[in-house]
Amino acid sequence: MSVKPTSASPSPVRRQPEATPSNPLEKVGQALQHAAKGVSQTVNRVVDTFEARLPSLNRPAGTKPWEGITLTGKPLQIPLEALKKVDLGDLRKVLERVFPPKVHDDEGKKLVEQTKDFRETLGKVRQLSLELEMTPATSPRRAELQKALDAAEGKLKADSGYTRATAPRPGALWVDPQFFGKELPGGKLNASQFPTGTPVTKPPAPMDFLFGNGPRELKLGKGSTVRTARTPEQYRAAVAARRAELGMPVKDGEPVGVHLSLQGGGGKGKRYGAMLAEMYDLGVVPTSLSGTSAGSIAAAFAATGAGPEQIQALAKDPRLSDLYDWDLDMKDGGLLNGQKAFDLVDQELRRLTGITDRPVTFADLKVPLQILATKDYDTGAGPGGMTSAKDRIFVFSQETTPDTPVALAVRASMAIPGVFEPVQVVDPTTGRRVHLVDGGALDNLPMGYNKNDLPQIGASLTSRASGHPASHQDTTKPLPAGNLDSTNVLWNALNGYTLMKDSGSDYNDYLDRTQPKTNQFMLSLPTWDLTNPSKGDSTLKFGYDDKVDPALDSQSREVTRDFLRDFLDDLRVPGSRGTNYTANVPKNLSFDVPVDVKGKPYQVSYAGGDTLVATPKDGGKRIELAVGRQRIEAMYLDNQAFGDLKSQLAYTLTNPKSVKPSWLPF
Repeated sequence: MSVKPTSASPSPVRRQPEATPSNPLEKVGQALQHAAKGVSQTVNRVVDTFEARLPSLNRPAGTKPWEGITLTGKPLQIPLEALKKVDLGDLRKVLERVFPPKVHDDEGKKLVEQTKDFRETLGKVRQLSLELEMTPATSPRRAELQKALDAAEGKLKADSGYTRATAPRPGALWVDPQFFGKELPGGKLNASQFPTGTPVTKPPAPMDFLFGNGPRELKLGKGSTVRTARTPEQYRAAVAARRAELGMPVKDGEPVGVHLSLQGGGGKGKRYGAMLAEMYDLGVVPTSLSGTSAGSIAAAFAATGAGPEQIQALAKDPRLSDLYDWDLDMKDGGLLNGQKAFDLVDQELRRLTGITDRPVTFADLKVPLQILATKDYDTGAGPGGMTSAKDRIFVFSQETTPDTPVALAVRASMAIPGVFEPVQVVDPTTGRRVHLVDGGALDNLPMGYNKNDLPQIGASLTSRASGHPASHQDTTKPLPAGNLDSTNVLWNALNGYTLMKDSGSDYNDYLDRTQPKTNQFMLSLPTWDLTNPSKGDSTLKFGYDDKVDPALDSQSREVTRDFLRDFLDDLRVPGSRGTNYTANVPKNLSFDVPVDVKGKPYQVSYAGGDTLVATPKDGGKRIELAVGRQRIEAMYLDNQAFGDLKSQLAYTLTNPKSVKPSWLPF
């Protein structure tokens, strides 16, 4: 493929700058016009260079090599071997030219304010329409509702040109006004609020959440000590007995309401069912929830009032194996079929709520719920990219998306780039297409999104050695430059992973786990078997493994139980915080512990450096094994949280080459 010569650039013509419009909507429109002019004038030279590096592909006659990447909105299908030859730097240059400058904070506020009347009118139309559909034909109120609906729809059409049929459908995204506030030191936001027409959902009292509709079975599972409770009185008595049995600092049986934040982690999210079961047993009840990716599934189910047993049942659902469609050309932007994931979650939510004639929406939920996704689209950012992760995060909630199907929010939050197809919806505040990918790309552990003062427990799905300082999670990273359309498979499969790997998510999650803020408590759940590190869960391992997961369930309950003992004690101190995980390695780390290796007893010692010393207790030959300082320190840190040093040492001495290469994505 030849490269056309680049012609000399003409001398610039001096001209007066155009007046900047004061209306932010006009400003965005003007920016789009400038971007279009820039593309038509200069993109050919960039494309010529890019064409020379793009492999020859089968495409319709007469089309240009770069057609279908972003300008046509069609996905680009490239064989794996050809994919490796594409220069992503050149690809960025082409794509970034079609995006206008970033909309700043003050302009964003004006945009929200300008769409206020439209949003309120559309909300009224939808409310009246739904009410009319649910009103019997013989009811005298139907005529009144029809008249009010006609008036509201007439106003909607007169003001915006939309009708009920053409307006953005339920499930379209509304900008959460709390994230238009300027960021302050410490990651906090100012208190500026904008009316959305929906009041903030208040968390119910724990007993109202559990038994508000009368006596019921809580579906806590076979291992629960309070599973027979059917009334508030029975539940209090069972919780009090369990707390006393375990020597908990709180002796009565009154439940404690908390906000629970659940981290994403794909197949590792199976740990949440056992964790929730232990929380219910000890009277710690989530009455407000937030979740990302896999955490959004458990959070959504818990928000319906589902018990831990019902949440665990999903992990064992054979339909999970059907998510793999093995679409190797990735024509839809992902390996797994997103429609099947949506259908599975939607069907289960309908079953749990009893709503069978339509999808379950946020307005149907019993408790406040926030689900996070990441905007991966032509969001208005220029080549410099977003200046803040908050610019890229979208939060589904009762306040901002009351009519949105919860299954759609879950589906968007779990759209791992290159694994699940991205979700495409419309953002009515800008009228532009929005592509959403996994919320874990920017905030995998969603702390601080609750709009109440409940104690906040964050549940983190922890991998071996994940807290070691050498992982550089304690160092913030700049966001990737540019914002690309995820219909482009190259971006979604390759740069999408880069976004997740190199964004600030690891840094924020690291701080949440190791340095919780006031009224925040961090529970790290190990996703490997503490007695046998060779077994565990992985991000892409969906489905329940009867040989591995039962032991991990029991382990998760034990770790949760130990955490809750400290949590209930800490609640006595106003403004307290706590975590069961540490990332601080002592300067002169040393240990000397007995370890059983394949049935043979050893004394294993460490006194600095890269070497472990294992001395057989039967007087055999002493063994020196160069494992590496970082790995030894990581074992120590995991032991501080979970007490598994002996099993880690035994596993290492049995299999010295068990270190996972750092370049593996999961």
